[in-house]
Amino acid sequence: MKFGWNLGNTLDAQCIDNLDYEKDQTASETCWGNPKTTEDMFKVLMDNQFNVFRIPTTWSGHFGEAPDYKINEKWLKRVHEVVDYAYKNGAFVILNIHHETWNHAFSETLETAKEILEKIWTQIAEEFKDYDEHLIFEGLNEPRKNDTPVEWNGGDQEGWDAVNAMNAVFLKTIRSSGGNNSKRHLMIPPYAAACNENAFKNYIFPEDDDKVIASVHAYQPYNFALNNGEGAVDKFDAKGKNELDWNLGIMKKRFVDQGIPMILGEYGAMNRDNDEERAKWAEYYMEKVTAMGVPQVWWDNGIFEGEGERFGIFDRSNLKIVYPGIVAALQKGRGLEVNVVHAAEAKPKPEPTEATTEATTEATESTETTVPINPSTGIRDISSKELIKEMKFGWNLGNTLDAQCIDNLDYEKDQTASETCWGNPKTTEDMFKVLMDNQFNVFRIPTTWSGHFGEAPDYKINEKWLKRVHEVVDYAYKNGAFVILNIHHETWNHAFSETLETAKEILEKIWTQIAEEFKDYDEHLIFEGLNEPRKNDTPVEWNGGDQEGWDAVNAMNAVFLKTIRSSGGNNSKRHLMIPPYAAACNENAFKNYIFPEDDDKVIASVHAYQPYNFALNNGEGAVDKFDSKGKNELDWNLGIMKKRFVDQGIPMILGEYGAMNRDNDEERAKWAEYYMEKVTAMGVPQVWWDNGIFEGEGERFGIFDRSNLKIVYPGIVAALQKGRGLEVNVVHAAEAKPKPEPTEATTEVTTEAAESTETTVPINPSTGIRDISSKELIKEMKFGWNLGNTLDAQCIDNLDYEKDQTASETCWGNPKTTEDMFKVLMDNQFNVFRIPTTWSGHFGEAPDYKINEKWLKRVHEVVDYAYKNGAFVILNIHHETWNHAFSETLETAKEILEKIWTQIAEEFKDYDEHLIFEGLNEPRKNDTPVEWNGGDQEGWDAVNAMNAVFLKTIRSSGGNNSKRHLMIPPYAAACNENAFKNYIFPEDDDKVIASVHAYQPYNFALNNGEGAVDKFDAKGKNELDWNLGIMKKRFVDQGIPMILGEYGAMNRDNDEERAKWAEYYMEKVTAMGVPQVWWDNGIFEGEGERFGIFDRSNLKIVYPGIVAALQKGRGLEVNVVHAAETKPKEEKPKECWSKKYGYECCSSENTRVVVTDETGKWGVENGQWCGVLDYTEACWSLPFGYKCCTHCKVLTKDENGKWGEEKGEWCGIIEEKC
Repeated sequence: MKFGWNLGNTLDAQCIDNLDYEKDQTASETCWGNPKTTEDMFKVLMDNQFNVFRIPTTWSGHFGEAPDYKINEKWLKRVHEVVDYAYKNGAFVILNIHHETWNHAFSETLETAKEILEKIWTQIAEEFKDYDEHLIFEGLNEPRKNDTPVEWNGGDQEGWDAVNAMNAVFLKTIRSSGGNNSKRHLMIPPYAAACNENAFKNYIFPEDDDKVIASVHAYQPYNFALNNGEGAVDKFDAKGKNELDWNLGIMKKRFVDQGIPMILGEYGAMNRDNDEERAKWAEYYMEKVTAMGVPQVWWDNGIFEGEGERFGIFDRSNLKIVYPGIVAALQKGRGLEVNVVHAAEAKPKPEPTEATTEATTEATESTETTVPINPSTGIRDISSKELIKEMKFGWNLGNTLDAQCIDNLDYEKDQTASETCWGNPKTTEDMFKVLMDNQFNVFRIPTTWSGHFGEAPDYKINEKWLKRVHEVVDYAYKNGAFVILNIHHETWNHAFSETLETAKEILEKIWTQIAEEFKDYDEHLIFEGLNEPRKNDTPVEWNGGDQEGWDAVNAMNAVFLKTIRSSGGNNSKRHLMIPPYAAACNENAFKNYIFPEDDDKVIASVHAYQPYNFALNNGEGAVDKFDSKGKNELDWNLGIMKKRFVDQGIPMILGEYGAMNRDNDEERAKWAEYYMEKVTAMGVPQVWWDNGIFEGEGERFGIFDRSNLKIVYPGIVAALQKGRGLEVNVVHAAEAKPKPEPTEATTEVTTEAAESTETTVPINPSTGIRDISSKELIKEMKFGWNLGNTLDAQCIDNLDYEKDQTASETCWGNPKTTEDMFKVLMDNQFNVFRIPTTWSGHFGEAPDYKINEKWLKRVHEVVDYAYKNGAFVILNIHHETWNHAFSETLETAKEILEKIWTQIAEEFKDYDEHLIFEGLNEPRKNDTPVEWNGGDQEGWDAVNAMNAVFLKTIRSSGGNNSKRHLMIPPYAAACNENAFKNYIFPEDDDKVIASVHAYQPYNFALNNGEGAVDKFDAKGKNELDWNLGIMKKRFVDQGIPMILGEYGAMNRDNDEERAKWAEYYMEKVTAMGVPQVWWDNGIFEGEGERFGIFDRSNLKIVYPGIVAALQKGRGLEVNVVHAAETKPKEEKPKECWSKKYGYECCSSENTRVVVTDETGKWGVENGQWCGVLDYTEACWSLPFGYKCCTHCKVLTKDENGKWGEEKGEWCGIIEEKC
């Protein structure tokens, strides 16, 4: 939802005392002075980016007596018509019960109110049961104890109980009705729908229904917005801001912070001839609620003059925005492009009315029917860049209206027979409906006009053909889709200079007639001037053209543009598509393509069947696998499109693309998703070429069986939906491919072709990389996961690295990494994976510091597990000791850093932008007082120097590394003002990202000692907000891209609190545009830092509530899969070896060794000897009777190791983890 508008004082008007409802049930609509509602009202408002419409409706006077309370059919029909005006144009509609007297919140009338409420909503629910989620029901409007002292001040127990009881009846009634109502979104108000703490406190909101919305009204600040008496003010000043902020605060606390969805169903500021102040207020209010994620719906009662509550902003009679400054403020506050259209030159003049007495004879006798389904006579004045944002993905009605059988059909006898002459069935409206059910909303209608128009000089199009084309266009257009109509498969418009003048003449005549035919159609109809214009049957036909061809195409494009722009109706604002030479994705074609700079409603039309050998080639060299070579080719083509169009601000549509069927459905689906993801990131819609061919040796591009109205390849359609970022939901899928029908259209295939078994290129990384900034790149990231305590595990003291270089991967207790781990996480919408890697023990001595080949190979394998599945991968240097931030070790650190990164960069030089290098992990002055508190000059200088070496090393290496995205940390990667203040970030490299770690709030998220808490409370929120604030100030506000490379909240057996925290944190960083990567060290049990959320051994999400919270906070569909039924089980305790000697083993807490003999280690417990179990975990201090520390602060050290203090006891420092 963007923002909304109330159709106030209209269907909710109540004139039962002075109108004869029996005579005309619908006359009440206009009895309060507003005109009869029309569809155009909603269209004008939608042109101004309103997309939510609340239809306040009074039912009293329109229903019969008990016990049925049957709603009058004419009234219900009229309400239905008005709902459809907005609903069928794609808007959200809120229908309610309004201005009633029977539903006041008194206990004495409650039973009757509940009875009527149930009966009325049962009938409404039945009427609209098949409507989708765009129709919302709102049970009550401002239910309260009318004419009592508590009417507007928050209510009392009687009122609260009555409202909660009526809300419960409403919910039960709708949920038990039929059709879609079990999933209908419903709105219920607190007492009086009031923004009031008492009303909120005593409001019962259902916890077991995720499709209920709180409905609140807030005309705030009161004296500015609503008060029409003493104390009213016309300035939105600081006092007013404070009052508004306070009200927003209690709404946020009661609803937003509790995860309860809310809509401001009514708000507004009445006109006091203070337009500028109202605009200032509107923008401020809208910014605030937008940040809260709350839509708001302006109360427009149609009143502009007089002493009453003047809330009108839209003149319904003249279809004009009366206060464009206010609407612009709403658009701006919502973060939308400011573009107010249909603005009035002056406020509407008041007309005489008898609204408060009787309705006029003209009004009462009105029998006007609803607007017929005809094309709009208006067109939105928006740019093509804005228009294409509304497109999902498209489908070509190929080999149908563009079929050409002029040599074997008698066109004179039947002008429309050509539609089916290439074997496809006659087009029907249902074809488009089925495709629209599958989220296609763009339809290209390729049309051949040759054979259907007369001779020079008029070239008149045959009426029957034009009528048939019109019918087909309407099948899609009248269902709300975008339609592209073109000129296709012609021979007279080839790009030769000798035929150019005739081509221009025909082009002008044909398009003049088409333009006239569709002149009243709105922006949903797009004209495309030419299809693949080229020098046919020449060496340059498909390789980008030559000067003759470029000139001819540019000249024909110019004629087309001029013809349409000079025609009538809406064509001056019609969106038009023009191709480069051959519509080819080719650098020469692009370079010599003239695109108009003075017309913002023109779109470049390009066709790209890429990679060629996979997608289009039907001869030698064709392949059936979408491999890395193919990805590279596709990426290269997307790159030149991006450079020529997207980066230049030129809107573009891929009017044709596809991959022919080679009985390789899975590969095509993989390709389709990849291709769609890429063009979606570019903001480009694409339109699948479907020629209806499923069998034979020809170009089999069919995906939709038009005869049986079935999706033949649901996997491909699902891939398109997924790649576009839509909910995956394929309907009308075929059980099997359609059977081939006898045809003589193809010849026999040769034995050589039939027996071809050419293999594909091995799966290797792409050799191309997109040239985009890091700010753009991180927009493609959802959220991430660290493969912690794995490749970064360090066991150099107790493992023989010479014997097995890769054994360290599992030495801290995690299993060996597999590709399936990443796949499961990706199924849960993680798409960023950080691979912490320790290189110490895996490289040789100076001066080369050569990395062990087996280790590098293993790191490569793990990177590929995620990378080759399309995820982002962050590879780093982690848990090292040589890169501590001391001046005395700095030169050596810089030397090693340069050598190690040179080798890593070379290893991955051909990888694309999905592989990111992170130079250092938490570089700091270890074991010093400033280790974790922001550093000092020595530390800052050392970190900045090492970052500089890293950047220089990667940038000077080969392959794609000059454009590789790189992450560099401040001191310790700490979220600390001193660290931030002294952090040097390069200004001349747009592919660098700040790397920050923030386990906040500390006592909730990380602290494992004194002061630790298991609740995410207000204090914790404040601390987290403060930390986010300094990150925002240092990075986001300065335009510096940032990734939270580590964060998390350790498990304290507080899953719900962690989930609440996770959602809150994720919402905040999402609003900042920052991806975050959860630190998962694989630890679930014990006293250590339990950050595990994913059981790698069993491939299960251990805490699905937390993952769901991350998904929700990121604004994604909540869908957790592969969830564990229980947490990973603890290992069985070791067998007690001392029992055979007559003694129990010591408890796990008592591991102090008193004496050792040939039988084992012995301790003492309760005055008795006990056997000390061999302790195999990484905690070296347990045999000495002390646990290991959960921190890294060293107090002293001896021959055994380093010691710290925790809870008044010594603890051992685990050097490998510190």
